[in-house]
Amino acid sequence: LTKGLVAAALTLIVILPDAAAGWRRHVNPRLVLGALPGLALYAAPFLIGGGFDLMWRENFVRYFRAFDHTDPWWIYLRTLPLYFLPWTLVLPFVGWRLAPRWKSLSPASRWMAWAALGVLVFMTLSTSRRDYYILPMLPLLALLTADWLVEGERRARVARGLSIAACSIMLLYVAVAVPASMTRGGMRIFRAEVQAAAGAPWESWDVLLLSAAPDAGWYLGDAGRLAYRLSVDEPAKIAEFLRDRPRTILVVRRKRLESVAGYVEGCARVLEKSRLPAMLERPSHEEDLLVAFLVQKPAARPAAQ
Repeated sequence: LTKGLVAAALTLIVILPDAAAGWRRHVNPRLVLGALPGLALYAAPFLIGGGFDLMWRENFVRYFRAFDHTDPWWIYLRTLPLYFLPWTLVLPFVGWRLAPRWKSLSPASRWMAWAALGVLVFMTLSTSRRDYYILPMLPLLALLTADWLVEGERRARVARGLSIAACSIMLLYVAVAVPASMTRGGMRIFRAEVQAAAGAPWESWDVLLLSAAPDAGWYLGDAGRLAYRLSVDEPAKIAEFLRDRPRTILVVRRKRLESVAGYVEGCARVLEKSRLPAMLERPSHEEDLLVAFLVQKPAARPAAQ
């Protein structure tokens, strides 16, 4: 989120409620003079080395006409409570405090509320959405929650109790649940099973990821061998890649298996196992698990004597 213009946009959204109260102090020639060096510094790499089209596509086009990462508009309403745990439990009380006492709140308290709402609206209006894009809102919610907690000793006791409970649950999650899940499935087991099925020296295999996440390449590749990435919608490039290499580990998501059926007929395959128990597995997540095909060119026959 900090690598593009969205960082500047979110910064402006956060300071806007505070600046609006005294906008006449800020809108003056000194603001323009102060912004010019920053704009020049930002534009310098594009003027020297190009890349303006990429910047435009990854920021403006992605915001108004997303070409990927198109989660539904309500995605943040679902994931924000999870990200803010355990303090999500007191958010209803924080909101209840804001509505009836709005006029009596301090300017700082009102600023935190407006800034948090501004970030939520800005990220929701974008056509490109991923669950973690809402993370910049968490510090503002934390400030709002702290502002509510410091108003009474009873609330302070609630905070201490939630902190102890959260630390205990997190310890169990990190020390017990995560290690246990790693024994069920995941990329490490996937790598071991693919390597066992490969048979031939591991270094002799090339890795081709077809519309798969890059982390698969990190596990299946080696220090001296990088994984190649192509889209399943590039059949000519896929065919050329497989034709020029004797051994290829072709990795694809289960939901895209039909797209590669013509390249992997008769090839051995290894399925990635989920780290979650069957009762917790979502069908959509199961479709995102990976399949590795071991594609080998037939050995050349010796010439007839």
